[in-house]
Amino acid sequence: MMSQTAPVIESAVPNSPGLWRLAWRRLCRDKLAMFALGVVGLYILTLLLSSSGLLAADWNREIAVNYAPPTFAAGRVEQQDLSPDAKRQGELPPENPLDPLKEVLRRLRAQSGNGAARGDNEYGVADPLAKDLEAIRAEMGKDANAAGESDTMARRATLPFGADKWGHDIIKKTIKGSETSIVVGLAAALLATSLGTLFGALAGYFGRAVDDFFNWFYSVFTAVPNLLLIMAIAAVLQRKGVTTIVLILALTGWTGTFRLMRAEYMKHKAREYV
Repeated sequence: MMSQTAPVIESAVPNSPGLWRLAWRRLCRDKLAMFALGVVGLYILTLLLSSSGLLAADWNREIAVNYAPPTFAAGRVEQQDLSPDAKRQGELPPENPLDPLKEVLRRLRAQSGNGAARGDNEYGVADPLAKDLEAIRAEMGKDANAAGESDTMARRATLPFGADKWGHDIIKKTIKGSETSIVVGLAAALLATSLGTLFGALAGYFGRAVDDFFNWFYSVFTAVPNLLLIMAIAAVLQRKGVTTIVLILALTGWTGTFRLMRAEYMKHKAREYV
């Protein structure tokens, strides 16, 4: 009799999902985490639009009156009168508040009809630069005054989130300020995580002298108070700007990641020896 071999049925073993796919599934099941992820995405989108100039490009432009109220509070705040008549009624300070006799001399000359000679100041002393200054004012003052008056009359009385004392839009200044804050936060966190991961991996993998060195380095950074450490790093760098802030935050924030990474490598090495 001929032996018949039964067909071999290969069982299809499904591929297990990877680590990142499992992490994404777990994240999607958490509604609060997804909402927080949406907020972070909105901040990143605002950062990209602001850095490209599509959003809040005119954040430093005076588009409103000084201390313009928000739109919802406009009915409870009186509108500012920017007409020339209001400026003449004493709302603006005098031209030279340090000279108390200037207005008195001007009134006396107006009553007597004897005005000062051309080129003389309020006390009758000739000014050798009077003609030159008058020519400069004639060339530059007209255009500046016309531009200033048109800009003042075009200013808005209210804004959605109000304005500061220079007439800048508050919401645009907030968006432009958040651009720098997000860049500093992301860059500092990325650099601190990279340093902590590298130092912790080296200390945990090699051990012995390398581990002793990085533990001593870690002890130095954790023993000094953060304020003194920040001041010491700033004194060494001696530079101002975003790069200095990123370096200070990164050099003072890598210790936690270093401790975790070193412990993970030491744990895996202990399992290998068992």
